[in-house]
Amino acid sequence: MSLGMGVMITYASYLSDDEDMVSSGAYVALFTTLIALMMGMIVFSALFAFKEDPVCGPALVFIILPELFSKMFLGNILGSAFFLLISVAAFTTIISFLEVAVAYLIDDAHKKRKYAVWVAAALIFILGIPSLLSEGASARLSSLSFFGGKSFLDMMDFTSGTIGILLSSLALCLFVGWGWGADKAVEELQRGSVFFQRRFLGLPIKTARVWQFFIRYICPLAIIAVLLDALHIL
Repeated sequence: MSLGMGVMITYASYLSDDEDMVSSGAYVALFTTLIALMMGMIVFSALFAFKEDPVCGPALVFIILPELFSKMFLGNILGSAFFLLISVAAFTTIISFLEVAVAYLIDDAHKKRKYAVWVAAALIFILGIPSLLSEGASARLSSLSFFGGKSFLDMMDFTSGTIGILLSSLALCLFVGWGWGADKAVEELQRGSVFFQRRFLGLPIKTARVWQFFIRYICPLAIIAVLLDALHIL
């Protein structure tokens, strides 16, 4: 769902003021979760059926799953279709990630979109080269290990894809809940939102107050717990 990456904030800034943000967010969360659960059941059922190791991270997609497809009937066709879909998903995802940097260059640096896209894409391409080389069998970086024996790609996946997202999510919750103010956030969410304006027996449902309590207290504590667990402190 790209939480903590700035993608949702960037896309939301393009919407009109009367857009129902709460319903849109609920639909995104619902369908993303359902698709993730379906994919998980399909992939891990196949892994256990062929007695493959269900490892986490990039190794699952680029090492374990190719071995799995090689053992399956019509595995070459299924594997090709799978990685084609992965490529489409990666392409559409990178557009979202790219848009965050592009929006910053356009809005704050006052650059034209064409310039911003080329600069952001070039920087991302250059920064991604070490991760690409770290997985090559003949590459020098593939023989290097970092914290906990991780490859460069695994290290970057952990620092940016886990720790970085958790820290940015925590900062976002603290900013919305305490810095900018949860009251102002609720005012924005209430514009065009049917969910925040619902009434029961003529009385308004205190959905906004529940959301304020979660964004101020529950969400930061939950994120801190997940962060401590990721760092193996808990």
